[in-house]
Amino acid sequence: MSCLWDAQGSLKCQDGKKQMYIENFTQLPPGSYKQSCIECTTSSTKYWLNNCRCKNIEGKYVQAQTYFRAGDCKGRDISNNNGKLQC
Repeated sequence: MSCLWDAQGSLKCQDGKKQMYIENFTQLPPGSYKQSCIECTTSSTKYWLNNCRCKNIEGKYVQAQTYFRAGDCKGRDISNNNGKLQC
């Protein structure tokens, strides 16, 4: 399954010929990482981002950090840098 964020903040996923949208997927912390990372989950407090797979420089999805402390970013952009999450 592959998923991409659209400009409206909805997640569009495709599995073979079947497409699905996850509308207003707002429980993840904001950030540009949503443009190139998939399969992220978060804690109920949005402090942690868990299990994200993000594109690296070769365009392949790789496992980012198992746990990323999104709460430490405090208003700064959470981004993907070659398959690694950062503030």
